[in-house]
Amino acid sequence: MTSLRTSIVNAVAALILAAGMTANVSAQPCAHRWDVEFGNPGAEYFVWDFEVFDDGTGPALYAAGQFREMQGKRAVGIAKWNGRDWSEVGGGLVGGAHALRVWDDGRGPALYVGGSFSRAGGVQANNIARWDGRQWEALGSGTSGGVYSLGTFDDGRGEALYAGGKFTAAGGSTANLVARWNGAQWEALGEGLLGGSQWGVMSLVTFDDGHGPMLYAGGEFRDARGPKHNMVPAKFLARWDGRLWSAVPGAMLEAVFDFPHVDGLLVHDDGNGEALFVTGQFIREGTNSSLLRWDGREWTAPGGGIGISPGHADALCVYDDGSGPALWIGGGQTRMVKEFRISTMFRWDGRELSVVEPYPISWIRTLASFNDGFGKVLYLGGELGALSGDWRPRFRNIVRWAAPHMVLSHSPLRAGERAVFATTCSTPGQRVNFLYSARGLGSIFIPQLGITIDLDRPHLIGHSIADPSGKSSLSRAIPPGASGRTLWLQAAEVGRKTEVVESIIE
Repeated sequence: MTSLRTSIVNAVAALILAAGMTANVSAQPCAHRWDVEFGNPGAEYFVWDFEVFDDGTGPALYAAGQFREMQGKRAVGIAKWNGRDWSEVGGGLVGGAHALRVWDDGRGPALYVGGSFSRAGGVQANNIARWDGRQWEALGSGTSGGVYSLGTFDDGRGEALYAGGKFTAAGGSTANLVARWNGAQWEALGEGLLGGSQWGVMSLVTFDDGHGPMLYAGGEFRDARGPKHNMVPAKFLARWDGRLWSAVPGAMLEAVFDFPHVDGLLVHDDGNGEALFVTGQFIREGTNSSLLRWDGREWTAPGGGIGISPGHADALCVYDDGSGPALWIGGGQTRMVKEFRISTMFRWDGRELSVVEPYPISWIRTLASFNDGFGKVLYLGGELGALSGDWRPRFRNIVRWAAPHMVLSHSPLRAGERAVFATTCSTPGQRVNFLYSARGLGSIFIPQLGITIDLDRPHLIGHSIADPSGKSSLSRAIPPGASGRTLWLQAAEVGRKTEVVESIIE
């Protein structure tokens, strides 16, 4: 028998769908801004990585770093943000965390954490551990040194987890800078990668360049070794097909500054076809950019061939701020050569490279897109504290770029009279659904909206299409004899909702 809650979800969803299809979005509502309050007091020390993971209680954003507190709460090395509050994760880590990755080893999705630590919660775990939402688990005897990147790849034997970093052994056996974990044991990738004084392998991603999927590794290494000691010159970037290492054709990456490396790797279709985007402290021969695009045939530098000046582009993320998905690039203070403009944050939409101003100071280490139910938000972590042009400390090591929340208001609710329900900061052209409940607060996930409604047994009042300014309104009659009843009200569109408003009918 279908449960009452399932029936309610289906009924509300049917009413929402029956109201008509969503109109095309023509503009972004209520311009994006820096939410500095989110990062105050923020992370007590650096933030290195983000990952979205659902531990069974709903999707949440996890942050890894060298902090011991997040927003004034104890959270050692790792913290969880559910859209409303930060919380610690299983007692935290004894040491710092640098890399996060969700992977399913056959027992269900879990969050894997790499770093330089010796314990996870009460479990001995050498530099890498698994969190399933309830408890920590070690991955065998771990690695002999820090794990600074995590990725997944199927070499023909099934998808496995790959760890990169600055280590020479995994599971007690030789594994230079990178190793494969199949859910039960560690395995080396040939004779691994060579070189690197601090971080070794800093990024791992699977990409098909036209010759089949391969695992791409970026870092500060200089060479790769496969079976039979074959040496492959591969400065800062190499690829593994499951049997052999090879250099990436035409990469020709050259060192800049004192710590040359590839830091960020991300696969993205920018409208010109799927490609691998590469960032770090390097330049490619013939260009002057530390942001490169590799489509399997040729290398290009987004932004007219000169792009971002070398040295400080690190983090990559695909984020839609309402104008379409784009590649966002973060790092240290970097100059966009074409316009001689300095920023720590850039945006590439497939046609134009632009800067974000004002920008956070001084170093963005990681970027992540996460919808907390109130809208899509771009989260930034690193060594951060102020905005350009201001320089006053405003936040600590974490901040976010977001549009203001959609807000619900209404005229007085009087029995037997009409009331007007309205929202601001809705998405122009989007259908806004007005809901009420008379049974108090609860939560029901509405798949058609992609969010959890914060009402128990919601009913649809009606819907309205938001105007170009992001406002929507709806007029409805309040039934006679309803005086004294309490209503809980909420408005929602696809991917966004308002806070709940509690009102008593006069």
